[in-house]
Amino acid sequence: MPEKIGSDVLGNKPRYALSLRQLEVKEQTSGGCTTLSLLRNTKKIGEASFCVDKKTKVAEVTNLHVEVPYRKHGYGKLLVRNMEKAARSRKAKKIVLESWSKHKPFYTNLGYRNIPLKDKPL
Repeated sequence: MPEKIGSDVLGNKPRYALSLRQLEVKEQTSGGCTTLSLLRNTKKIGEASFCVDKKTKVAEVTNLHVEVPYRKHGYGKLLVRNMEKAARSRKAKKIVLESWSKHKPFYTNLGYRNIPLKDKPL
């Protein structure tokens, strides 16, 4: 049974934390790209993918997703931190991503900042 860690100030549902024994992060690499799958009792509840450019040593996040019932429980943060660790192990010096504005607070809270997009030729 998950451990109750409190409810938010709006009185919504209590938030729960699972013990790490119930979670597993599986890593698969193909070419220069890596996918991390977050599993809870063998069920995939989230995924993060990134590719590292060997020349520039920049990792670009191509996907970060947590299934709806598991959002707002810290699983996205867990995936990002594992992704950062995996990118560092592949010699990445920087991680970049493109995100919708509504997700900006999530990334800002994890220490990410806005950088200007460079014009790309069509």
